[in-house]
Amino acid sequence: MRSDIDIYLNIDGVLLDSDSRPANYSREFIKYIVPNFNTYWLSSRSKDGNFMIIKELSKIFEPKIVELIGGIRPARWSFAKTQAIDFSRPFLWFDDELVVHERLELIRNNVLESWIEVNLTRDENRLSDFLVRLPQPASCIL
Repeated sequence: MRSDIDIYLNIDGVLLDSDSRPANYSREFIKYIVPNFNTYWLSSRSKDGNFMIIKELSKIFEPKIVELIGGIRPARWSFAKTQAIDFSRPFLWFDDELVVHERLELIRNNVLESWIEVNLTRDENRLSDFLVRLPQPASCIL
């Protein structure tokens, strides 16, 4: 059963490290979030709903993970990733970088805490933190 929480995922710097290899715990993270949450790509690779993501990632991940990745929906945006976020629903956004205008949009919507920084350079095992317990989206905090 899927949670009412939407998950937005960047690819580079979150699921893939700087050498385009699977990040530590990325497989386990994908196995956990895809069946349990409404999961969307929020990456420059998928900006236009590009379905080449699956083909690209199939060269990196094994078939069982690629099958799960196929269940992640594209999120369309043009200027800012925040254009793709449904602010009427609780969400978590996993990304390695937040640009100023995106930060301001999250602040305007009182959901800055829903952005989860994944900095693999600082902590190569960052994704393991979320296998035990995901943070609560800002919109669920009263």
